[in-house]
Amino acid sequence: MRQAPALLLALLATPALACPAPFKARVLRPSIVEARAEVPCGLAGDPDVARHLVREARLAVEEAARTAAAEARGKPPGERTPLAFTWDVARTAATDRYVSILATRQEAWGGARPIFVPEGFVWDRQGQKALALSDLLAETAPDGPALAALRDGVRAALRDQAGDGPGILEAIKAEPDSFKAWTLAAGPDGRVAGINIHYGSGRFLAHVVEAFVPGDVLAPHLAPAHRDLFRAR
Repeated sequence: MRQAPALLLALLATPALACPAPFKARVLRPSIVEARAEVPCGLAGDPDVARHLVREARLAVEEAARTAAAEARGKPPGERTPLAFTWDVARTAATDRYVSILATRQEAWGGARPIFVPEGFVWDRQGQKALALSDLLAETAPDGPALAALRDGVRAALRDQAGDGPGILEAIKAEPDSFKAWTLAAGPDGRVAGINIHYGSGRFLAHVVEAFVPGDVLAPHLAPAHRDLFRAR
C-alpha cells in the first residue's frame, strides 16, 4: 500500500494538456479505489486557470488514493471498502478580469449514498492568482459587517429553498468557515450579479445547495482592488 503515491504520480504525469488542459486521471486498485478528475477543454481560453485546476485535480486524486489506502491497510482484499471518487469542474462566470469555477468532489464508500463536497475557485487574471474571500472583501473579521451581511444574505436565500430546515440556517455564522465554497454568479448582461455560496451534503443537508447573495448586498464591503466586480464585464 505504501507504493500508492508513486503509482499515482506516474499516472498523473502523463502529458494530456493539448487543448490546453483536458485532464483525466484514473487510479484503479481492486477493491480499493477508483478515482477520476477532469478539467474540461472548455477552459482552453484560460490556460492559467487550467494549469491551476490541473494542480488542484492532482491533489484531489492523490488525497483520495491516500484515504482509500489508509482504510484498506492491514485488511484482506475481501474486507476492504471500495471508494469511488470523482472531481469535476464547471465554469460559473467569466469577465475580462475574473473566471469563476465550481469544483465538486463526490465520494462513495462501498456503494453507499455519495457525499458531495463543493469547492470554489475564482481566478483574478489581473493579479494572476486564485482569490480567497479575504482578498475580495475589505475585512473578514468574525461578526464583522461584511460577514454579517453575507450571513444574512445566505440565510435569506436558504430560507426560500423548500426542504432545508432550520439546522442549516442556524449553522451559518458570520465566520469565514461558513463560506468556504463560493463562486461568482453570472448575470444576464454578462456582468457578475453576485456570489453563490455552496454547501455539500453532510450533517444538515442530504443534497448540495447553493445560496445566491446579490451584488448590491456585498458591494459596500468589497476591497478597493475589487470595487468594480459587480460593474465590469
